[in-house]
Amino acid sequence: MEEEIPQGENKKIQVILISSLVIISAGAVIGYTFTSEPEFKDNEPTGPFLATFYTGLSPEEAKNLIETNDTPLIILDIRDCKCNYNSGHLPNATWNVNPYSFWNKTEDLLVYSKDNNDSMFFCERLINNTYSRLFYLDGGYEAWENAGYPTEK
Repeated sequence: MEEEIPQGENKKIQVILISSLVIISAGAVIGYTFTSEPEFKDNEPTGPFLATFYTGLSPEEAKNLIETNDTPLIILDIRDCKCNYNSGHLPNATWNVNPYSFWNKTEDLLVYSKDNNDSMFFCERLINNTYSRLFYLDGGYEAWENAGYPTEK
């Protein structure tokens, strides 16, 4: 003999099943949105994509990127003391030592510091948390200066 489920219990089960279905559907949509592959044109990604790597650039390559980049570029001086920034920095650079303030940005980022370790550590904090290309200046500010490229105060 089959047992009947009381009317109140039947409603609870329906609510639980419908809620579960809504949550699973939303999760599938969100998962697809954030894990979908970027579209490419001429071997370059065209839409938003999560950064999964960063690239070191020589001063010459960095200068070329600054002069020819066709997408917005943020140049970040991450040397630990703003006094270093005030005494000289790359043209149009901004001083900011907080990588978390660049999560979910879409502008390309060129990071430099006094050495590669700080720059790479900064870029590491942005991997999978920003929609941009990540670059660091190999050799830092000193390498830029030694190459004879312009600076600002």
